[in-house]
Amino acid sequence: MNEKRNILIYFTLTMLMLTFFAGCSDSSHHKHEQPVTSDSPYPNSGLLISGDSLEASIGDSGTVIIDARSSGYTDSHIPGAISLVWSDYTDENVNLKPVVDLESQLSAAGLSRNMKFIIYDDTTVSWGAAGRIFWMLEYLGCTDVHILNGGWDKWVEDGRLAEATINTLPEDTFVADVQEDRLADKDHMLNRLGDEDFVIIDPREDEEYNGWTLYGELRGGHIRSAVSVNYRWFFNTEDKTILSYEDLKELLESREITTDKEVTSYCTAGIRSGFVYFALRLMGYPKCSNYDGSIYEWSADASAPMDALPNYHKLVYPGWVKNLIDGKEVPNPPAGRYVIVAAGYHPPPDPNDSESETDDGNDVYIPSSFYLHRDEIEVNPRENEFGAGNLWPDDVLKTNIENMGIDKDTTVILYHHNPGSPDPIFATRVLWALMYAGVEDVRILNGGVDAWIANGYEVISLPEERTPVADFGTNPGEFPVHPEYLATTEYIEEVVNGDHTNAVIADIRSWSEYIGDENDYREIGIPLDAVGRIPGAMWGHWGPTTLVGGDFWDTVDGTFLSYTEVAGLWKDWAITPDKTVSFYCGTAWRSTLAFFYAHLMGWENIKNYDGSWFEWAQLHPNADNHPIETGSDPNWPIQTAYPNYDILVDAKWVKETLIDKNNKGNPYAIVEVGWGGPEGSYDLGHIPGAIHVNSDEIEYDFFLSRNDTPDDVWLERSTTEEEDAAKGFTADDTLPRNWWNLYPDEYLLPAIAYMGIDKETTVVVYGTSASAGARFVWALIYAGAQDVRLLNGGYEAWLAAGYEGTTETTVRTPVSYFGADTALHPEYLVDTDYVRDVVQDQESNALIVDIRNYDEYIGATAPYSYIPTSGRISGAVWGHNVNDFLNSDGTFKTLTEVEEMWREEGITSEKAVSFYCGTAWRSSLAFLFTYMMGWKDISNYDGSWYEWSMGPDADINPIEDDCPDLP
Repeated sequence: MNEKRNILIYFTLTMLMLTFFAGCSDSSHHKHEQPVTSDSPYPNSGLLISGDSLEASIGDSGTVIIDARSSGYTDSHIPGAISLVWSDYTDENVNLKPVVDLESQLSAAGLSRNMKFIIYDDTTVSWGAAGRIFWMLEYLGCTDVHILNGGWDKWVEDGRLAEATINTLPEDTFVADVQEDRLADKDHMLNRLGDEDFVIIDPREDEEYNGWTLYGELRGGHIRSAVSVNYRWFFNTEDKTILSYEDLKELLESREITTDKEVTSYCTAGIRSGFVYFALRLMGYPKCSNYDGSIYEWSADASAPMDALPNYHKLVYPGWVKNLIDGKEVPNPPAGRYVIVAAGYHPPPDPNDSESETDDGNDVYIPSSFYLHRDEIEVNPRENEFGAGNLWPDDVLKTNIENMGIDKDTTVILYHHNPGSPDPIFATRVLWALMYAGVEDVRILNGGVDAWIANGYEVISLPEERTPVADFGTNPGEFPVHPEYLATTEYIEEVVNGDHTNAVIADIRSWSEYIGDENDYREIGIPLDAVGRIPGAMWGHWGPTTLVGGDFWDTVDGTFLSYTEVAGLWKDWAITPDKTVSFYCGTAWRSTLAFFYAHLMGWENIKNYDGSWFEWAQLHPNADNHPIETGSDPNWPIQTAYPNYDILVDAKWVKETLIDKNNKGNPYAIVEVGWGGPEGSYDLGHIPGAIHVNSDEIEYDFFLSRNDTPDDVWLERSTTEEEDAAKGFTADDTLPRNWWNLYPDEYLLPAIAYMGIDKETTVVVYGTSASAGARFVWALIYAGAQDVRLLNGGYEAWLAAGYEGTTETTVRTPVSYFGADTALHPEYLVDTDYVRDVVQDQESNALIVDIRNYDEYIGATAPYSYIPTSGRISGAVWGHNVNDFLNSDGTFKTLTEVEEMWREEGITSEKAVSFYCGTAWRSSLAFLFTYMMGWKDISNYDGSWYEWSMGPDADINPIEDDCPDLP
């Protein structure tokens, strides 16, 4: 028996021994408690079978129930089920056997390719065994394969029938029809690695992804560019059913795993990744596969690129700590003596007082650990005096650390001690203090005491006693050993003044704190009043903000999020390892979490500003002279975090990239758009080379002949005869009444071509208002223009940048054909019938969003002279008005700021969002924000309030009006 077969046996036995609990080492920030049923709107919902459906099909001819568990079948199983174990169908390298061998084995098991298969396992305990069998059968050409939702776990919990009879099937003939694209081999992975339309999912545990080798892998870490999506995150923690469609969609798409890409998955031996393959199939991913060679094969090839967390050994896992305590051999062991420390917020328990409480009164501890209280390392931050909240002076800190039984050579293993309320920041606060002092080996238990408990390990009710050391172990004058880890206020002043090149300050607070909207420290007893940020500071994130549940750690179990995600967040804000980075927050607790992440990633030049905002803005003797910034800036690098952020360009880009370089020889157009002819703003001054577009060229209200305009038409058509003729109209032609909607495609696309624009032309748009510009950009995107940009701040921004305007008219150069006969993106426009379906709940997970001012929304005003109706579409949520999207100078607010504003209203990317306003100009602006953010299911209701309240059959359209007596 060779080495790889030994690895397989070890791996299989290990899986049988492990029992996974909901909180164990789970760094997902997507926790879900609501069970789902098989009728949830998954694109391929038929692949998922409910318990009721399976129970009803027991005994059906042609239906085979497969128990994929590695053990337990002989004791109890679903009636009629046969046992099929994934490992029986693998070779010595843990890959699928040759097809001819699989055909022989499956035939002997009584299977044929045309049968219906329903597979179940122990869900998280089985590590994806059902998914592995599902993938194997689909790879071999089976077309009627399903998985039981909730598996054996839910079947037993629901009290359904079970039996112990060993079932077998008579031999049959299995003839494979191999689907090659369902299996990704190493060569394919190497060839596709790094492609933008190729995603690799790693569903293993945090420690495996980070670098620990747990199952005989020859190298630790993950396949380069792989995205960490833990296998257990696909299940509801309550009943082990699969996440709902909406939650799965968020789980995947929040990591840019989208249906337009090829997606493959791997794990240790292709088992957990087999289930990921099933989840992708369930969600309708057209190109998905399983790399069954997985990390065993990949790590054995030294040329196959892998990445790992440089200091992964500083983030330990429960099994490692347990083996250490038990005296067993562990990888990356302490060099000598070690201590385990429970770091908590509250005073330690009094062993002589049975009613004494710390934390929540339900204290438990990891065996052999002692308790460390916050006051042992820092001055109480509730004291409103200089130095409050900072570390103790060095001499006091050194004595306190010695009294803990810690010297510079002690390995310290920290865990946050807040059972049921995970929060790792005090553990990282202590870690930073010890590293500053000079303790060279400080580690943190990922998930803290909750992860320990979730693994089923025993706890103690009182902490152990300490054994102080006589001396920290440094020579006189050498404490602290690493003063470079601490940023003083004086140093931050120098950074703000520009005295340190290549230095960056990273603010680790919520977005609202960062822009100066709030400060909640008084609620926890810290007298911190000032709001804002240190000038020039980049936003280093803190949750919950742009990610659900937190940007660094999971709010359910306290485990750390994937370091690659954090590095990506920081990169978007120019917080990178080539700089000297100083982290700060309110009182330097949250910032130590960021410091620890940077340390794990091997960043060398990192500091924690201990005084943080408390000292900078309030307690420092020079605080009154410290500058403070508030508000937001649309030019921050945060924009780059979004897929289509580059639609928004500045004047410099237009001048230097487009005009000066002639768009690299490619056709382009600059367009000023507004209602009416050029005699308005255009003739007063415009960007050189820009043409003027009248909004009436793309939309209309009444379209009656020029020779017969009735008196009741409130506004005559402002287009020229030439512009109408370009669309195919003569002076006597008419169209039915419209509601300032776009022309039908047959007229709209020729109108755009007449402007000199085809679908491949680069178009830069600015409007007489932001809404006018956005309206035209939306129309072009709807039509199918492939490269549309909007000048941020419009013509005023052009002038403010120091560029000259002109009054010289630019003559259009029409093109003969737009490049399409119908709009290429009709999904971005919805009509009244669709909105009615949403209002009547015939469209699931859909939302109508009102982009008008609040008085319009509640019905207190009707500002359009030609739309006297008031109120809103029934069920619509308020998405704010134009002024809430723009800065005072007319530039766009940051995408993050708008996304946060919408999140507070329940407007999020997992919903199908349709915007409307009065006539779909302001709503075009909102649409453009979501388009830049990369939201998928977005549209503009072109008819908007005008058509809904006054159009055909308006009397059947439900309206809500909070102010029926107004306006």
